[in-house]
Amino acid sequence: MGSRKLKIHFPFILKIVFLAILLCQAALSLGAERKESTSIENSGNLPSAITELGNISNSREETGSEDLGPVGIKLFDEVMRLIQNHYVSSYPKKHILKDTINKLVFSLEPLCAERTPRFDECTGTPESCFAEIIRSISRRCRIKEQQVTQMALEIILRNLDQYSGILDPRMINELKISAEGRFGGIGMVVSAKNGSYVVISSVEGSPAHEAAIGPGDIVISIDGKSLQGLPLHEALGLVRGPSGSLIKMKVQNHSTGEIRNLEMRRKIIQAPPVKYTILNHGIGYIRIINFQTNTRTEVEKALKSLVQNSGGSLSGLILDLRDNPGGLFTEAIRVAELFVKAGVITSLQGKDRRFSRVFSVTRDGPFSGIRLVALINKGSASASEVLTGALLANPNVLVMGERSFGKASVQNVFPLSGAMALRLTTAHYFTSDGRDIEGKGLEPDIPLAYHNISNQDKTKNADISEVLKDPEVKTAMNRLLSPIFPIQLVFNNLF
Repeated sequence: MGSRKLKIHFPFILKIVFLAILLCQAALSLGAERKESTSIENSGNLPSAITELGNISNSREETGSEDLGPVGIKLFDEVMRLIQNHYVSSYPKKHILKDTINKLVFSLEPLCAERTPRFDECTGTPESCFAEIIRSISRRCRIKEQQVTQMALEIILRNLDQYSGILDPRMINELKISAEGRFGGIGMVVSAKNGSYVVISSVEGSPAHEAAIGPGDIVISIDGKSLQGLPLHEALGLVRGPSGSLIKMKVQNHSTGEIRNLEMRRKIIQAPPVKYTILNHGIGYIRIINFQTNTRTEVEKALKSLVQNSGGSLSGLILDLRDNPGGLFTEAIRVAELFVKAGVITSLQGKDRRFSRVFSVTRDGPFSGIRLVALINKGSASASEVLTGALLANPNVLVMGERSFGKASVQNVFPLSGAMALRLTTAHYFTSDGRDIEGKGLEPDIPLAYHNISNQDKTKNADISEVLKDPEVKTAMNRLLSPIFPIQLVFNNLF
């Protein structure tokens, strides 16, 4: 399979705090009994890129030339400048202020909306009229100006895409928690689609997993409140609660349409990123649950242990990426380096060339020659699709399962005033051969019927008896034991 190298450069960024994350799905599992800091500086051991979010005085951008001038509200101006300079595609600015005000007023209580000045009646510049109406809404509706500003920004960001949004200090802290892999709640990862929250996967051993909530299911309500069209921070607020507290959810099954009323108790969840065991005939099995800050290290430990337990070499490897919702983009790249041959792993393309880059390796990875089967399903998203896309270029790799989720956008986190941050889509990634899988997903070489992954032991080493009960793992192992690997696929429609 050929690789199309893109002529893209990635200058070193000095002023912008950059965190490439593909885990932009709403981690509704993040609500628990934790002491959350009110300022990012007090958060302690944050990952380096997120820690720098507190150093906002050193990370401001030059204003430069802009089509839309400053409105005089600091937070709004900061966000709009970032959107105009760094959003993945061109953003239509015509009538943006007027449209935002109209939608904002429409969302207010009727009595409050009636007293709000009309944008068309304002005689000043569009920017000054916008600021005047925002402040008027704040005074007349008795809502803090920053809250009104955030409401306006949410309208704009919602029109951009489902992944961009404002992060307050609590959400920044939760981003840190999800990256570290320790959090409390119900253990479920979702993505916003058409105003609904669709489940990507449930963490093994979590309340959501035990309740059999699976990929594609739709979360309708939490504690009686509908999630339809609800902003992410409000949905997260509904999930948060002390460990052991009761949460009620209404969930619709993706295949049958059945609506279930569920009751679960929140719990502290430690999600190890990797599980592994040695199977029969010297075949290794590694399941990557998600991509955290230490996933590459854990995969290397797993490989070392598997090689030792197989007598010095593996006859094959099953890499299980099913129901892996993604995680840190950089960790997916680092894991791919272990298995791919020299060449392009993936590439990023954005409007801002500073967020465009080709990721490649100059030499074969230490395990690039091993027979490998990668298992994927519709719960495999984001960073796991980056890894799968890179593996597809290897002739000694087969991808089996079902079509993956199809998320190819990359978000970065920028610092804002008041210990807040902006999560903004800055690029799309492309597979090693130049394909954009956004909304399409990756098709496996060999389709398999979907089966729920067995409820394996929560220890680091997967229980071999449970793994071998999985029919898809059995099928993968039989492929690896075939004398000819990969087996050439036959087109059934040839005649």
